[in-house]
Formats: sequence, structure tokens, C-alpha cells
Amino acid sequence: MSQVIGQLIAEKLYHKSNLEVQSHTIITEVERVRKAINKHLNSIKNDLLYKIATTKGQQSENIDLLIKKLSQMKTNIAVIASGLEKTKQHASDYQAFLGIRKWIPEIENQEQDVISIERDHGMADVDLQLKMNKILDKMETNVSEFGRLEIYFSPPTKFALRKERQDTPLDVTIIDLNTVALTFVEKKTISLVDVISSKIMKTIPLVNKCFGICSFSGKLVVSLNDKIIKILDRSGTVESVLSKKDNATYCSVMNDKMWYAAQAKGVIYCCDLNASVQWKFSCGKSDHPQGIAHDAFGDVFVTCENANMVIIIDFNGTESRVLLTRDDGLSKLIAVHYNRKTDVLLVCNKFGLCFMYKVQTTN
Repeated sequence: MSQVIGQLIAEKLYHKSNLEVQSHTIITEVERVRKAINKHLNSIKNDLLYKIATTKGQQSENIDLLIKKLSQMKTNIAVIASGLEKTKQHASDYQAFLGIRKWIPEIENQEQDVISIERDHGMADVDLQLKMNKILDKMETNVSEFGRLEIYFSPPTKFALRKERQDTPLDVTIIDLNTVALTFVEKKTISLVDVISSKIMKTIPLVNKCFGICSFSGKLVVSLNDKIIKILDRSGTVESVLSKKDNATYCSVMNDKMWYAAQAKGVIYCCDLNASVQWKFSCGKSDHPQGIAHDAFGDVFVTCENANMVIIIDFNGTESRVLLTRDDGLSKLIAVHYNRKTDVLLVCNKFGLCFMYKVQTTN
């Protein structure tokens, strides 16, 4: 749970920092578009200014030419008027008549020039006007925002909240009146626990996964994976490492003998403390023998998980008999413990149920 919350915090901090990056990206894009628009507007403005200047120059030149032409016509008309006036003052009527007839063609030419100017709109007034582009003309009205800022929410990351499986102890053995030793498979440790205070007094780390454990003469015997059995003192110092014939979960020790059940092959081994096999007993692969314990005479109790029964094998491994079965309400048996002082047999199954039986010896 703590790891998941840490991941969520890290993800939110990343998104927060990413907001700054996204904001900078948007602002940069806005500036780019604004500059592009301004550049384009400046370009078309310069084109328009050039057209205005060119048109103004052309029209001014046309007006100057027209004024020059009109001025010349005015001069010509003044000359004609002066000539006519002199003719009237100094000539007889007949001579005046002849003089006027002389000036008539010239007057008609000047009239034709005036008519010609009027026809080609030379006398028209020139007004420069700009018809604005409709898009630009309505830009302030139609373009009310640079862009629409939108927020998109992506689906949140889903974290699978998996409760970490606690490593529960697999086996327990009594060291003294106040102390027991527990094995933890996945942690690969042995814990020495004070039964009065329920506190862990010491934890012994091991390299291999720890399974069954038993004690004798102040020492601990633990069955490990990789076909190994280790004998340790209470401080955790390894005194010897023994090789098993096959993988086995539980083991049991008395005096100079040790027993373990190889469940995969359905074989129970009896060996000395140097792992030399004294005898072996086959009870069938399908029986899947698991828990193992012994009485004061060296007879061995074995739980068979798949066969749903408890068998007892004599001390030399030659004879056996079925002690308890499914008919006694037993199924999927795992561990077994025998109290040699009270002759009480404790049997436990994989469902957490335990059964106690009083064992009576027969002659």
C-alpha cells in the first residue's frame, strides 16, 4: 500500500511539473502564430502602401499634365481674345469680320481640346479610397479569442492494490520451557521466540528456504530445500551440513538417528547424524508422506497427505500399520507431533484443523 501511494505521489508531481512544460509550449505557439500574423499583416500593409504611393504618383502626374495642358489652352485663348480685341479697335467692320473669321478655326480647335479632355475624364476629380478586406474588417468582432484552452483528463493509472502475503511460520519446535524456534520459508529464517512475552529473541538468517525443524541436545536441526539439512547451535552457528536423498519438508531426530519423508517419491528415510542411510521405507508415491515424528522406542509416525491417513513404522523400518484414516475424519494431513511423556499424538491438516489422540501401547 505504501509503495502504491508513493507511486501516486510521484505521478502527480510529474504531472505538476509537466503543466509548466505544457504552458510554455502553448505560450510559445501563441507567440509564433502572433508573429506570423503580424509578419503577414506587415507584408500586405507594405504592398498596400506601395500601391497607394504608386497610384498617388501616377494621379499627381496626370493632374500636373492636365494643368499644364489647361494652362497652355488658357494662354492660347488669351492670345485669341487679345487678337480679337485689337481687331475690333483698329479695323473697319469689314476688316473686323475678316479678322474674326481668321480666328474661328483656332477657337474651334481649343473647343475640341476642352471637349476631348471632358470625354476622357481628364477633368474628373480623383478620390483614393480603401475597401477593407471583409475578414480584416470584422476581425475584432469575429475573432474574440486567440484559441480555446481545453483541459483533457486522461484515464488515471490503475494500480493493483495487492496485499503482501505475510510469511507465516511453517514448523515449530520446543527448545526449553520458555523458548520455541519457528521456521519461515520465504524469509529463509529461523526465529527464536519467548513464549511468555511473545517477542522474537533472535532471528537466524539462512541461505535456503526453511521447512521442518526439530531440536535435540540444545541444537537445532532444520530441513532446507536443495536436499540439505543443517545442524545449528542456538546462536545460529552451523555445525554441520548434511545431504538428503530427496527433498523433504519435515524431519525428526532422536539420539543418534534422524528421519525425514521424501514426499515426491513416497519414501521415509532413517539415517545417522552423518546422513548415512540406515533404512528406507516406501509407502507409495501417491501417498505423499509429509509430517514425521517418533516415540520413545524409535517407532515413526508419518502423515500421508494424499492418502488421508497416519501410519506407524517400527524402529527398524521393516513393518508398518495404518493408525488413522479418512474414516476417523482426517483429510489432507500435513504435520504430526508426538508427546513422548503423555503419549498424545497431535495431527494437523492443511486447512488448519488439529486432532489429538491418546496412543495406547499393546503388548
